[in-house]
Amino acid sequence: MQKTHKCKTAIYNEDVFDESFRKLLPSMGYGSVEYDLKEEGFSARGRFSIDSNKKIESFVCLVEPPDLSDLEVFLLKGRESWGIEVEVNEAWSLRELIGLYRTFRGRVICLHCPVSFSQKNKLLSAWKVFVWTLTLRKLGFEVRSLMGKPSRNESISGGVLYERNFEVLYQSQCSTHDIEFSIIIPVYNSKEFVTKTLQQLDMLTGSVSYEVILCDDGSDDGLRESISVLKEEISYPFKYIYIDRLRKRIMGDYDYRAGLARNIGVGHSLGKYLVFLDSDMLVPENFLETIESEMNVADLVMCQRMHVSVEKSKELPLYGDVQEGDLISVDNGYWLSFYKKGKSWNLMCEKWKYVCTHSLCIKKSLFEKVGGIANNYNIYGYEDVQLGYEVSLVGGVFKLSDNKVYHLSPEKDRSEYSHEQIKRLKLLEKSAKIFYFNTLSESAFEHCNFLWKKNIFWLKFKSIVCYCFFSLYSK
Repeated sequence: MQKTHKCKTAIYNEDVFDESFRKLLPSMGYGSVEYDLKEEGFSARGRFSIDSNKKIESFVCLVEPPDLSDLEVFLLKGRESWGIEVEVNEAWSLRELIGLYRTFRGRVICLHCPVSFSQKNKLLSAWKVFVWTLTLRKLGFEVRSLMGKPSRNESISGGVLYERNFEVLYQSQCSTHDIEFSIIIPVYNSKEFVTKTLQQLDMLTGSVSYEVILCDDGSDDGLRESISVLKEEISYPFKYIYIDRLRKRIMGDYDYRAGLARNIGVGHSLGKYLVFLDSDMLVPENFLETIESEMNVADLVMCQRMHVSVEKSKELPLYGDVQEGDLISVDNGYWLSFYKKGKSWNLMCEKWKYVCTHSLCIKKSLFEKVGGIANNYNIYGYEDVQLGYEVSLVGGVFKLSDNKVYHLSPEKDRSEYSHEQIKRLKLLEKSAKIFYFNTLSESAFEHCNFLWKKNIFWLKFKSIVCYCFFSLYSK
């Protein structure tokens, strides 16, 4: 006998519903998938996470617990392997945790933490999520994050970050079988510096095959017009991709999308290895030769970056024109200290915190395995650190390159933080929250806490108190 279930809006048949899902699953891809079912007498709308074997991993909770609809209760009944995605906001309190504990005990919980940097919306506190996550894990929940989902960042307006209006405006002819390295350069209003970078790449020695993909993130400084001349001066395979913008950005604003530009470049790459290079970077002539040998023993290789003074950078030098006296120290010697002990990088605890995409090589297969660069960063800071975090989770081997590259320094109005350390830390503080919400990692929170300055011992004590309360409550 067929069972029927009454919902707020429809009466639906269990057999018909399950059959509908069997029809729908083959069309679903891997990852988070939207669904909208309207069948005989019922309707359902939401999102599922599908694994590589086309099996459902998690079901999206459409309403805040404990107020589940009849349809959602039906979906969960008898499907204990399904995890639950729950959206968290600043208004969450002990009541919501009680609802989770009552309703979803024993299931996988995917916390969905929207980010908003607008003045109208209060930013979700990282320390609150940290306490909730520790408490839920102590209660036996497997707590996960939803890595880099676009819907997580509510600061995005008008599709500024996630618009896909891009066009390959130029592509030289080359054999798809000859490319070993794809050098991907995101650029925004840096015509003079990136011209030097492209010229420098034409001076590389050795027999290593490579292509260069320039991803223009909506520049309006004349770069697009100058490409027609510049492409005639270089000899390597070259692609120029222009990504449209709905509005002009201001350095340090919330329309930062270098990660998006890099991901688009990867989508048009042919190489076995990906080299991410900043648009104001000068590399030595043996740059790829050195990296090629180093990639034989590593999955990720990062070069040693040296900063060129603003005065010398104004001269638009090439690599050979830069002398020792033209270099400056930044970040209070943080990076120079790391370079001195870099040979043991792969043995360091939290080795991912040193990963930067200014001049970094990674196996393309590994980059795709970890899902690329998280696409919900719209502010300068931690997107490359998260890439390193993801690579370390899958056991990637890190190596500091012998290559020393020179980073040209822009003038104050072209810097994301106007060369001011206080502004830089403020940007990092916000970007770090995206990193933590994307990973829900205890080590990520502890690493970023130098920006938030919270008492971690006290937060952990609060989670223990919450755990004791729930332990007594469940008896």
